[in-house]
Amino acid sequence: MQTPVRLALLVAALSAGVSAQRPVAADPYTDGKPAVCEKLGIQSFGPFPLGDDHGSAAIDAAVGTGRVVWLETEHFRIGCALPALPMPEVSRFRKAIQEECRWLHKRVGAFPEAPSNLDPWLHAHLFAARLESLYAAIRSRLGVEDAWFAAHPLAGGRGAGANLGCRGKFAVLLFGQEADLGRYLRRYCDDTADQPRVHWFKTIDAQVFATSADAFGGRLRDPALLHAHVIHAVSGMLLDAYVGAPGLVPWWFQNGFGHWYARGAHERSVDVGEMPEDEFANDDSWQWESRVGQRARRDALTPWKTVIGWPDGAACRPIDHALQWSMVDFLFVQGEIETIQWLRHLRSNPPRSRHAPPALIERWHDAAFQAALGCGLVDAEARWRKFAVSRSR
Repeated sequence: MQTPVRLALLVAALSAGVSAQRPVAADPYTDGKPAVCEKLGIQSFGPFPLGDDHGSAAIDAAVGTGRVVWLETEHFRIGCALPALPMPEVSRFRKAIQEECRWLHKRVGAFPEAPSNLDPWLHAHLFAARLESLYAAIRSRLGVEDAWFAAHPLAGGRGAGANLGCRGKFAVLLFGQEADLGRYLRRYCDDTADQPRVHWFKTIDAQVFATSADAFGGRLRDPALLHAHVIHAVSGMLLDAYVGAPGLVPWWFQNGFGHWYARGAHERSVDVGEMPEDEFANDDSWQWESRVGQRARRDALTPWKTVIGWPDGAACRPIDHALQWSMVDFLFVQGEIETIQWLRHLRSNPPRSRHAPPALIERWHDAAFQAALGCGLVDAEARWRKFAVSRSR
């Protein structure tokens, strides 16, 4: 529970500089009716905890009750403070969102089938459905059910919670303004930047991903790019939960894993680092199968031995993001059992950190690929190269 002093500090920290805006009305699509909410998997509209020392009520008190839309599903707590965003201009992405809206409309007739824009409540419901769908897909790939984690705890009793090993549900905060994101991160995540990030709250054993529509130069005001961006981050967040702690999943795998799922929503990604506008808009730049395959044929890609040792994306070029996606795609194509074996090895014996000595990182990958594919790192890369070239034809 927030103390008066803590709450006053939070109000001062988050409300400073907040532009005036009209409160968002109650959910117009469900009217809060239990039977309607049940059809959508909505368990509550808050209040609920978000971190070790704050919850949705504290955010409401800071920015004004009703200005953030709150939804809780089986595995997620979502806060949406996005402005109304126009539908994407590109026809295929607009049609993809309309298809999602028709899915909602079939369940609850109050949802529009072809909206002209996405209001905060509609956006929140779309993300509720998307995130639960992503959770189910990743849980299936892991080869587990929620109850599996209680029966297979990690050393020290960690990783036994019902949310891919976490006790608390995953939180996703979608701010409209970058400044609001920055204030939240400074107050609760000890982060002085205002960039989207994932944070793990250890006391309640829950993770939050916070982002804003203004991030990446405002590119996330495109709902399709925002969708892909959230999927990229949340995929990695779920993977961290499965392994039991942040920073233990090799960065190349977490990044490639996120790209693999995000490209199902949009082949472009703001999460490839800084790209010139003309390259970001160039369709050829995003033909990753072709680009990776052509370079693999010429042996013109960063060697796996180098990629696996990167602790973060500081040295990663756009083509390296494509390479990491292809490495994950290669693993997934080997088969369900092989993928599960790789992931089980990761959970049971992760590298001690992403900054571990290169020799240790290499030995771990040798063991992981032996468990999954029956060959070490060098042979796995050779098999992948043939795979990548064949996929580019």
